[in-house]
Order: sequence, then C-alpha cells, then structure tokens
Amino acid sequence: MLALPRPLLFALCGGAAALVVALTFGELVWWAARPAEPPPVEPHTAPPVPVPPDVRLALTASPKVALYPGTANAIRLRVARDRLDGPVAVRFTSSVAELSAAEVTVPAEEDGSTAQVVVAAGTKPGTHQLMATATATADGKEFIATATVEVVVLAPPPPGPRLAVAVSPRVRAYQRGTNTFAVRVARGEFDGPVTVTFGNPPEGVTIAPVTIPTGATEATATVTVEGGAAPGFHKVAVTASATPNGGALSAQTDVPVEVLLTTRAPVDVVFAYDCTGSMARHTRQLSDALPALATELGKKTDARYGLVGFQDTTLAQPLKLPQLHGEGFATSARLVGTTLRDIRLGGGGGEGDSCMDGIATAAELPFRPAALRVVVLVTDGTPKKVDGRIKNAGDLAKHLKAKKIDQLHIVALPDERKAFEPLWEGAKGSFFELKAAGGTFDALVTELGKTIAAGSPEPVVGKVEAGGAARAPVLPQPGAVTLPAVPVGAEPDEPKVEQSAPIPPEKKVEEPTPEEPPSKAGALTAWAGVVVLFGCAALALGQFFVLPGPRPAVAPAATGYGGGLLVGLVAGALGYVAFDATGVPLLARLAGAVAFGAVLGVAVPLAERAFAEKDEEEDEPKDRSRARAKEPAQEVLELDEAEPVAKPNIAPPKPRDGCPGCGRTIPGTTGERYCMLCDKTF
Repeated sequence: MLALPRPLLFALCGGAAALVVALTFGELVWWAARPAEPPPVEPHTAPPVPVPPDVRLALTASPKVALYPGTANAIRLRVARDRLDGPVAVRFTSSVAELSAAEVTVPAEEDGSTAQVVVAAGTKPGTHQLMATATATADGKEFIATATVEVVVLAPPPPGPRLAVAVSPRVRAYQRGTNTFAVRVARGEFDGPVTVTFGNPPEGVTIAPVTIPTGATEATATVTVEGGAAPGFHKVAVTASATPNGGALSAQTDVPVEVLLTTRAPVDVVFAYDCTGSMARHTRQLSDALPALATELGKKTDARYGLVGFQDTTLAQPLKLPQLHGEGFATSARLVGTTLRDIRLGGGGGEGDSCMDGIATAAELPFRPAALRVVVLVTDGTPKKVDGRIKNAGDLAKHLKAKKIDQLHIVALPDERKAFEPLWEGAKGSFFELKAAGGTFDALVTELGKTIAAGSPEPVVGKVEAGGAARAPVLPQPGAVTLPAVPVGAEPDEPKVEQSAPIPPEKKVEEPTPEEPPSKAGALTAWAGVVVLFGCAALALGQFFVLPGPRPAVAPAATGYGGGLLVGLVAGALGYVAFDATGVPLLARLAGAVAFGAVLGVAVPLAERAFAEKDEEEDEPKDRSRARAKEPAQEVLELDEAEPVAKPNIAPPKPRDGCPGCGRTIPGTTGERYCMLCDKTF
C-alpha cells in the first residue's frame, strides 16, 4: 500500500472508481438518453389553428408512377376520416409545369379514388414530385392531409427504322437490247444493306436485282428486253427491302419501262399443207404448235404466215387457198392454226399427193418485196411423178428460183427424204422428220423457227440514253411509336388517421425564429445517477474489502457518504460546466465524474477521523479497555461444574497489534504498521 495520507489515498481511489464507472456505464446511459440535435431552422408559415382532437383526416397515394411524355397514367388515392363524414377533395401541385393532375373528389361513402397524371409531350425524362392535398370541411372549418407521389417520366423508345426508294423517271430499251437506270434509297434509323428487286415485268423484259451496300445510297440496275417483248410502256414494280435489327422492312415504287420496236428483217412463211385424211392427227398438233413458232421467229424477225392446202389435183381436187386478212398472209400464227383446223380433210387416192402443185402455188403468194421468202412443206406422202400443174421436180426447182424463194423446208416421213431432195435445187432448206414430232409439234416448230431465223438478217437495234438520275426518295413520317405498357400506380398504404390542422384563413410567411435546443437535464440526471450509484458502491466495497483498516462504523460511514455525495455532486457539476466550455462534451463528463468521486473519497476518512477524535476526548480508558477487549481472551478450562478454572494458553502470547493512539488493531509487522487515522507508524 502506498505510504500516503489516508484522505489522499481515498480521494485517488474515489476518482479512479468514478472514472471507471463513467466510462463503463455512464457513457452508455448518455448515448441512450442524449438529447436530439435540433432540426435546421427553415422559413415556415404561421402555425395552423389547433384542431379539436375528435376531427381527423389522413391521405395516402401510390408512392410511384411511371409514364412516357405525352401520355397519362393513373394513381390511386386512399383517405381515412375520423369524425369527418363529408366528401374529400384532392388537388395536386407539381414541381414542374409539364406535370399535372386534375382535381378529384372522394365521395362521402367511399375511401378511395383514382386520379389521372398527365405529362406534356416533349418533357425530358426524369423524376418529379407530385403533391396531393386532401381537403375536407367540418364545423365550418377546413382540414387538410397531404401525400407525395414520385412521378418518373420515362424516355420514349426511338422510332422504328424507315426506308424509301426511288428510280429514274423513265427507262427505254429496244427489243433485243439493254439499258441501265439509277436506283436510289433513303434510310432512317438504320444503315444496313438494302436489296432492290423488280417484280411482275412484262413478258420478254427482265431486270436483275441490285444490292446497295451499307453506307451507299445509289446503285445501277440493268433492263434486258428480248426480241418478242411487246412494244409500249410497261410499269415494273420496284421493292426495296432490308432487315434492320433482324426485322423486315420494305418500301415500294414502280419504274416505267418503254419497249421500243427494233427494226427487224421481215419474213413471210407459207405452209404447203397436205389436207388428205391421213393428216388429221398431225393437223391438230401443228395448229397447237404454231404459236411456239411465232415466239421463236419474233425474237429476231418480223414474221407473217400463209397457208396453201393440197390433195390430188390430178383427180380434180383443187388447192385450198384461205384468204387470211384478204391478202393471203396473217401476222398471227394462232390465226393460221385456227384456219388449219377448219379445213375439211379428205381426198387423195392417186399415186402420191399434189405437193409440187402446192409448193408452186405457195411460191406465188404476195410476199413483201424485202421479206425473206420461206415455204414449208408438211406431208405424210410422196410427190407425184407428174403433177397436175408441175410436170416434174426440175420444173418446180426452176419455178422456185423464178419466184425468188429463199428457203424450202420439208416436214415429211423420213423414208421419203430422197424423193424431196431434188426440190432443193430451187431453194435451200432443211428436212424435218414428221414422226419425230410424236405427240406434239412444239419441239419441231421451235427448231424450224430457229432454222428460219438463222437465215434472216440481224435486226438493227437502236441506241437510247441511259435512264436519268433517280428522284430523291422521301422517307415516310415516323409512325406512331408503340410504347411499352406501364402499370398504374401501386396500391397506397393504409392511411393512418392523425390529428389534422384546419387551413388558416390567411397564410402569412414569418421570419424564421431560432429554436432553443432541447434541455440536457434528463440526460445529465440519468448519467450522474449511474455514476453516483456505482461510484458509491465501488468505494463501499473498497472500504470493506480492499483498503486497510477496520470496517467503518455506521455513523461515520453515513456521515462521510452523505456529505461526500452532496459535495461531490456540486464539485462534479462545476467540473462539467468548466470543461463543457472547451467544446469537448466527453471530457467534461469524465472530469465531472472524477471530481465527484474524489470528493466522495475524501469525505469518508475525514468522517471516520472526526468520530475517532471525539471518542478519544470522551473516554480514553474506555478506548483502551476496548482495545484490550479486542485481544484474544484466554481459553477457560472447566475443572468441574462448581468452579471454572482458567486454562493457560499453550501457544506463546501474540504481540499486541493495537495502535497506541486509537487502539485500532492493524495487522502487519511491528514497526511497520501504519494507522491512517492517527498518521502514525508503530
């Protein structure tokens, strides 16, 4: 134990105990009971007139609602009333002018309604506040309740991709010729490749598709016109297509194509046809196939068609000369086929047929002066050795030369070819096997047409300028964007009825007044109470079990703790005030606790010493006898029941431990014992 005066030692122990208690328990109590920070002072309106406690109104609304610019959405409202049975009007105020909602009324018998929130078109995306204010009237006074709705203006999705296409205003091309024209596209909201196709062109006209790559806007298309294409204007559909973002997109227009008539070599073809009864099946086949011959010849030539029917002139069977268009020729091969079907077949009977008379008559028809003259013999028989008009093959050859026949083609049975070869002395031609036609004449007449066309002059194809520049394509206006659906405002919370305030007759803005901070009395009282309680307990335990000396009597202890408590509280408060001025509240609280504990610790030994000095003055022998009484009494040995006899101690007597001044028993070694009350060593 430190060799310090007992009051000083008690003061140190009391201060330390109070500090430990303050750190361990007092700060925890201070944190729990500390006063709240005062709210910031803001301008406010005059306080409303208090509301009677039996009239209440509450309002809740959907906490959040989302919508796109130029659209509306619904929010839900709920009201709660107490002693308020009338209708409730709800009006809205917004933080921005673009956001609005019309006033709604909740009927008296209902507790909810909906309101439409509208956002003007062109409003920038963002979050805005919409204040809902409910107003009701009772007893001539108005009561209000408010709720806030968070309105989220969403960014509208971008408009869909757009596409437009335009072409040259006019495209011209000759038969059997080609030409080019411009194709131009315009894109909106995408920049991918565009494929342009041309649909439903007229027969004989083809236009190959073109692709306009990414980043380009123009391409060149080529139109090809075959020889059989009909002259004149034809509209060809133009379709531009693309797949932006995986979706199909197209645009349409049309291009006018003018097919110009090519200057083609004229060709007059006359059929010398066997009209005997054996040709019935072949007649039908040939009449059906003649349009195919016209198609083939039309690719390169300007063809006309004539017909001479023969049987056997030696038997007085005259030739058949149908008048086609009144001049022996027709420009329509189909008409010749129809005429051929109408001829009545029959006759014949002699040896051979009058094919030489038929060829000679066919060579005499009125051919065009510059036309290629062609005679085609079709028979399943053989020529007569002496015909009715032409006596032999040599005469016929001379006649063909005289009539300037350019080609003589023979369609006959293959076994009869040699009989007809002498006729080629008058005009060159080819032999076509009749039986090779089988069930149709299409292949035969197609090959016949190619052979005839091969001997005709090449057509003169004129040249025209390429199609002009394409018009500027005009993108369509962006369509109505399909906005994703957004849900209406969520169901609001259950409104809790709280006391409402009536609307004052006039709102008068007052200057902000500083508010007094909340009192610290409650927190200080709780904190000091913990320190006092546990500080006294710590000192008492130290006095009874740790500090040297006997346990204090009741009177000194009560006097010391009572007076120390009172003086300690005053000292602790002074210490708190002194250190709180430094701006460190924690240091102030701990300093006050230490001052309180030190004063309390000093009071205890001082009270004990005061009581001890009083006892010495009154009765010093009494103290001594009391000291002797504290010595160990001798053990009494009873010899018999009549007279007790003192039994001497076996152990040697212990040295006296009492203080020479006060008589207190203090353990320790003689010469080193210290009495804190008398401040003596013995």
